[in-house]
Amino acid sequence: MALSRRHLTALVPAAGALILLAACGGSSGETASSGGDGGDGGGDDAAAATDTLSVSTEDACAAAADEGGVVQHWATTDAAVFDEMIQPFKDAHPDITVEYTALRPNDAVQQVLTLVQTGRDLGVDSIAMSVPYVGPLLQRDLIRDVDWALLGIPEDQVLEVGDEISLYRNYRMVSGLVYNADLISEDELPDTWEELVDAKWEGKIVVDPRGTYLSRLAPAWGEDETVDWYTRLMETAKPLVVQGATASLQKVAVGEALMSTSAHDSEVLEQQAAGAPLEIKYLDLAPTQDYYSFIMSDAVHPNAAACFLSWYASEEGQAQQLEFEFKGNETAPSDVPDTTELVNLETEEDATTVAEVGETLAGLTAS
Repeated sequence: MALSRRHLTALVPAAGALILLAACGGSSGETASSGGDGGDGGGDDAAAATDTLSVSTEDACAAAADEGGVVQHWATTDAAVFDEMIQPFKDAHPDITVEYTALRPNDAVQQVLTLVQTGRDLGVDSIAMSVPYVGPLLQRDLIRDVDWALLGIPEDQVLEVGDEISLYRNYRMVSGLVYNADLISEDELPDTWEELVDAKWEGKIVVDPRGTYLSRLAPAWGEDETVDWYTRLMETAKPLVVQGATASLQKVAVGEALMSTSAHDSEVLEQQAAGAPLEIKYLDLAPTQDYYSFIMSDAVHPNAAACFLSWYASEEGQAQQLEFEFKGNETAPSDVPDTTELVNLETEEDATTVAEVGETLAGLTAS
C-alpha cells in the first residue's frame, strides 16, 4: 500500500518525459503562526524571502492584505469550474482576490522558464501539477520550501523532493478497470491484470495509445514484465485503441467496449453523475496519479498563496474539490480493497521506469 510519506529527488527531462534525478537546490520562504484550518503552531512573523515559509493559516491570511490582497494560482481545472469551486474561500476572505489561470503542467513549466529566461515577472504565486513535471523548476530553485504542517496539512500529504523542498498533495486519483455495469457484473471481470490476457476479452478492452495509464504498473512489475504483459495483451485480447479517458469511457458507456484500462476513479465518478452505467473494479494493482501544489520562490504574494492553499487542503476545500472535480485525496482510498496494492511513484527509479515503459508501450500500440 502507499507509504505515509515519500521522498523523491529532483526532476529533469529524460526519455520523452520529466523524470526524477538526484540533486536539488536550496530553500526559500516568508511570514508567521497557527495551523491549517485552525492549527496554532508557531512561526516567524517576517521571514526573509530566501527562508522556508513558516507561517500559520491565521497569520498568512492576515498578511495577505500587505501584499495587495491577491494570489495568482495556476492549475489544470477549467476556469469556470474553479471559480465556482473556491466560492467558500472567496466568501471567507473577501479581501483576497484569486487570479486563476488554467494551464496544463507542461505548458505551465514552459511559460515559467520562458519568463525566467527573459527576466520578466512570473505572474504566479502557486502552481498545482503532477510531480514528474516539477524538475526544471526545482533545478532553477524556483520552488519555495514551506512548513506545510503550520498550514494544517497532514504529513502523509507532504512529499519531499529535495534536501530542503517539499510539496503538498491536493488530490490522488486511482486507476482500475472501468466497466459497463449494464453489460457485465463485477464478479465476471478479471481479478488481476494478468487475467485480462485472455482471448475471451478480444475486442472488448480499451487501451490508450500513449501508454500513459498502463505504464504506471511498472513500479510494481518492473520494465521487462510490464512490456511482456502488454505485448501478450495486445496479441491475445486485441484491445480497442482510444486516446483519452473521456473518449474511452464513452465507448464503454454506449457498449462499444466492455471495459477500459484508461481512466481513474475521478473520471468514473464524473460519468456516473451524468448517468453513465459505469463502475470501477480495482484489480491486484491500482496505479495512482497525484497532483501537488507548491509556492514559487519569487512569489509576490506568498502569504496569500499560503492562506489559499491552506483552505484548499482543509476539510471544506477538499469537499469542494470532490464535489466539483470528483477528485479525492485519501492516501489509502477507502473504496480500494485490502487485497489491492496501490502503485505510487516513490523513487527516482520508479519515475524513470514509468517514462521509459510508456514510450515502449506507445510503440507497441502503434506497431
